[in-house]
Amino acid sequence: IQRRTCTISGDPHYYTFDGAVFHFQGTCTYILSEQCGDGQPYYRVEGSNEHRGSTHVSWTRLVKVFVYNETIELVKGRLVSSDVVFANSWKAPGEDDDGCGTGCGGLGCASCTDAQTALYGNSDHCGILQNSSGPFAACHEELPPQNFVESCVFDLCVGRGYQPILCQALSAYASQCQQNGVQLPSWRRQGFCEIPCPANSHFESQGTGCPATCVNPNSTQNCPLPAQESCICNSGYILSGGNCVPHAQCGCSFEGNYYHSGETVILDQDCGRRCNCSYGSMSCQPYGCGPLESCRLEEGERGCRPNSFGTCWIRGPGSYQTFDGLTYQYPGACQLTLAKVMGIVQVSQRSTSLMSVDGQLIRLPFTSANSGIQIYHSSIHSIVLHTSFGVTVQTVWPHFVRITAPVVYSSSIGGLCGNFNGHPHDDFRTPNGILVNSSQAFGDSWRDGSLSAHCVETMDHNNETNFNTTEHCGLLALSGGPFSACWDRVNPWQQVDVCVEILRSSANPASALCEVFRDYALMCQQKGVTLGHWRNATGCGKMFLPFASDSCPSTCPSLSFPFSCNTPCQEGCQCDDGFVLNGNQCVPPTGCGCHHQGRYRQGGEQFWVGDECQSLCSCDGITGLVHCVPNSCGAQESCRVVGGEYGCHPSPHGTCSASGDPHYLTFDRNAYDFQGTCRYVLATLCNDTTGLHQFSVEARNEAWRGLPVSITAEVFVNVWGYRVHMSRQNHGVVKVRSTYSVNHRTFKLQVSALLILIWIRIIFLMYFIKFPITYNLIHKSEYLSNHFLKHSGRTCGLCGNFNGNRNDDFMTPSGVVVTSPSEFGTAWKVVGNYSCSDGCGTSCPQCTNDQPARAQCEVITAADGPLSFCHQQVDPTPYFNDCVYDFCVSENQGYDLVCRSIQAYVSACHSHQMCHASIRLRWIVV
Repeated sequence: IQRRTCTISGDPHYYTFDGAVFHFQGTCTYILSEQCGDGQPYYRVEGSNEHRGSTHVSWTRLVKVFVYNETIELVKGRLVSSDVVFANSWKAPGEDDDGCGTGCGGLGCASCTDAQTALYGNSDHCGILQNSSGPFAACHEELPPQNFVESCVFDLCVGRGYQPILCQALSAYASQCQQNGVQLPSWRRQGFCEIPCPANSHFESQGTGCPATCVNPNSTQNCPLPAQESCICNSGYILSGGNCVPHAQCGCSFEGNYYHSGETVILDQDCGRRCNCSYGSMSCQPYGCGPLESCRLEEGERGCRPNSFGTCWIRGPGSYQTFDGLTYQYPGACQLTLAKVMGIVQVSQRSTSLMSVDGQLIRLPFTSANSGIQIYHSSIHSIVLHTSFGVTVQTVWPHFVRITAPVVYSSSIGGLCGNFNGHPHDDFRTPNGILVNSSQAFGDSWRDGSLSAHCVETMDHNNETNFNTTEHCGLLALSGGPFSACWDRVNPWQQVDVCVEILRSSANPASALCEVFRDYALMCQQKGVTLGHWRNATGCGKMFLPFASDSCPSTCPSLSFPFSCNTPCQEGCQCDDGFVLNGNQCVPPTGCGCHHQGRYRQGGEQFWVGDECQSLCSCDGITGLVHCVPNSCGAQESCRVVGGEYGCHPSPHGTCSASGDPHYLTFDRNAYDFQGTCRYVLATLCNDTTGLHQFSVEARNEAWRGLPVSITAEVFVNVWGYRVHMSRQNHGVVKVRSTYSVNHRTFKLQVSALLILIWIRIIFLMYFIKFPITYNLIHKSEYLSNHFLKHSGRTCGLCGNFNGNRNDDFMTPSGVVVTSPSEFGTAWKVVGNYSCSDGCGTSCPQCTNDQPARAQCEVITAADGPLSFCHQQVDPTPYFNDCVYDFCVSENQGYDLVCRSIQAYVSACHSHQMCHASIRLRWIVV
C-alpha cells in the first residue's frame, strides 16, 4: 500500500500529502485531515494552535485523533499544524478556545532583516539542509530542501536564533526524508541538537519505528514503518508505558488498556473499582466517591472529583476573607499559617523569582517528583501553586493571596482562612480548637514564632480622610462605574469596607487604592467576570494585557508551557513579543536555561543530583540540555541542603550537652538523665581509621543539695598532650597542664595550635582542630557542649557515637548497645581511686505535681516569649522538660535552676548562631 505523509512543524509550516507548502498562524482548532469519501474507515485529525513568545506566529499545542469511536489526544506534539482562507475553512466546529484567532498567513507574519536572513541561512544554521556536501545531501533529489530552509530561517528569526528551534526544523526535514525511505548519516553531535534519552535507553539515528513493548515484545519483526531517529531501550530492557524497564517489571494488560507496574487507577463510569497493577497482576477493590464528589474524567484520568471549591482571600496588609465568607482585619506581620489540614511538602515564597520547597531554593517552573505539585508564573508578578488533590495557591505581589480548596476538605481545615464548614460564625478557632471572639487573638494563635512587638507592622493611620467617597473606595460601589458588572458575583459594599481599612493603615493610600482595585478585578476574573479597562477609568495605569490572554505564558526553558495549565485568564504584566519569562524577568529565548527532573536551571548553572550527590550536572543554555558526570562529596563533606542549596557542603557540627542534674543530649539528639557522681567519658575518638587527632572530654559529677541527683562539677579535656581543667568551684579559672591559669579577665593563650579563650566568667571556649568545647558558668550553671565537625560515626562516650541514629547511642566500651541510661552511664566511668555513686537508677525523685514547675519554665517554649525566634532552629522541648524536672525535685524552690535551664537553651541557640538581641538580653529579666 502506498503511503504519503503530511507534516506540520515549526510555527507552523504545513507540508501536504501532495507536497504543497503553506504557512498559517491561526490559534484555533483545525481539522488537519479526515476521511471525506465512502468505503474507508472514518478518521479525523485535529490540531490546536497557540502563541508562544510571540503573537505574530503560532505553534501546535494539541493534536486529537478520532478513530474507531475513540478520541486520542497528543498534547503539545512537535509535528503537527495550515493559506488563511483555506485553513480557516477547516476550523473545527464547536472547538473555539477563548481568544482563538484566525491569524495571518505566509512568511510575512514576522519579518526577518537581511542580516538575519544571511546569518540563519548559512551552513551553520538552516543552510546545512541544502549543503551539497552536508549530512542531508542524500535526500536532496527525493525531497528538495528549499521550502524547509525558508521555514527554518523564518522560525529562527522569530526565536532569535534559539538552537532548539533550529534543531526542530532540521529534525522535521530528516523525519520527512526517512518517511520517504532515505536514510541519512548521523547529523546530531554533542552540543548540537543531541537528544538526551531517558534511563536505560540510548539514541539511534536509524532506530526501529516499532520498538518492542511489554504488550508486544515482538513488534520489531516485520515492522511496516521506516527507520527513524529515536531512543531505543538498552539490551535487557523493554518499553513499559514510555519507560524502559527490565522484562520482569512489565505491567498489566487489563480490559484493553495497559498499566505500568505500581500504577493505581480508578475504573468504571461510577468509579466503582480501584485497581493496582503489580508486576503483571491486576488486583481490584470496590471503590466509590464520597457525598461531596462526582466521578468524572479530568486530564485523561478518571477519579472522584470535588463538586465545588471554596476560596480564601488575603488582601492588602492584613485583610482576610475566610472560606466561609467572613471578612476581618489582622495586622500581624510575621510568619502565619493561612490554611492547613488539621491532623506535608513545605513550600514558601522568598520573592517573585525564587521559591523554597522543603528548604531548597528553586526557580520556576517546578514540578515535584510525583507531579503532585506544580508551581509556575501566571504573569510576571503572579505565582500559582497547584496540587494534584485540588488545592491551589496564587500570590500576586504585593499583598494578594488566593487559596482555593475542594469541598472535600470541609471542616478539616484550620488557619487564618477558617475551618471551611459553611458557618462563618465559628471561623475564629485556634490551633487547639478553642473559639475566640477577636481577630487579634485568633491571628496571634496562628503565628509561627514570636509575638514580640517588633513582629507587628507599624501602622500609619489616616483617620482624617474619608475613604468612602467615589474618589476612593466608594468607586467600587458606584452605579455604572467600572466595577458594576461584577456586583452580582463579588459584593462591592463588603469590599468597600475592606478597602477603607487598608487605606487607613497604609503609608501610601494612593498606591494602596490601586492595589485594592486590582485585587477586586482579580476576584471578579476568578468568578468569570472581566471588568474591561478599569485602570483607565481609575487612573491606575493602562491595562497590562488583553482580556482573554493566557495565564500560562511562554516560559523558559522552551517556548511552550512545561505542563498542562488551566488557570483562568487574568490581568498582569506579560512579556513583549519575542520574549519569554525567565523567573520574573523577560528574556529572549536564547537567554533560557534547562528543565531537568522537574526543575528549571539557569544557563551555566552547576548543580548536584542524586540522594548522595552521585552526579555533578551543568546546564547548557545554548542547547537547553543538561550534562551530568559521576562525582561525589569529599571526605569532610556531606550531601545535604545548606542555605537552600542542595549539594556537597562541609560536614555539619554535632552538639552534645550536659546540663542540670545532669540531663544529657547526645550528638544524635537522644535525651536522657543519668545521676552518677563519678568521673565519666563524655566523648572520645573510637574506631578511627582516617588519622584524626586523638582527644577526650571527661566530666566529674557531684551530689546536689543532699538529693539523689547530681550536677556537673569539673570538665577535663585532653588533646595533643595538653590537659585542660575547668571547675565550677573556681569561677573564671582554667588550668592548662597546671602551668597556666587566668582569672576574671579576657585572655588569649596560643600554645602550638591550641587556643584557649576565657571570656569574663560567662563562657569558656576552647578551639582545637575545629572542635569547640563550651563550659558555661553563668549563675553557677553547668552546661557542657561539644561540637565536632569531622568525627561523625567515630566518637563514643556519654555523648553517643554521632552516626545519625539515636537508637544506638547507648553503646558501651565493649560495643554492646544497652537500653538503660544507668547501665550506659556506669559503663563509661573513668577508673580511679575515688569514692562515688553510680546514681539513683530507678529510684530517682519523681514529680507528683509539675504544674508550678511548668509555669516557671514556660518561658522556654512560649510562642510569645523572648526565646521563640530560636524554636525553629533548636527544639525547646527537651530543655523545657529538664527545667520542669529540676524545679519540681527542688520542691519548687530552685529558682536558680530555672535560670540554669534557660541558660542551657540560650547556649544551644548561640551554638546555632541564633544570637538575636531578645535571646541575649530579655531572658535575664525572667
